[in-house]
Amino acid sequence: MTQERCIHDLLPGQCAEAGCAPVPPGLTAHVYATAGGKCFHRSTRCAALLDGQRYAERMGMNLHDPQRLPLRVAQSRGLSACEVCFPLA
Repeated sequence: MTQERCIHDLLPGQCAEAGCAPVPPGLTAHVYATAGGKCFHRSTRCAALLDGQRYAERMGMNLHDPQRLPLRVAQSRGLSACEVCFPLA
């Protein structure tokens, strides 16, 4: 069973920010994104993420492995939720 986490990807009681918000329904505390991506994903096996990486490779772009980020960091970068792996977000 996974414990609920805050938007900083910390367990309740670990976060030092006063009034820290819980993760919105339908999202997860940590997400995955590439350096040049426009959205964040639930896992590195998301079909949309893999399609984007294949497209970038065909276009000769420099690929970077997706990195795990706290949800708040991804949102602060202006990334949106992937419609494939977060259909209700």
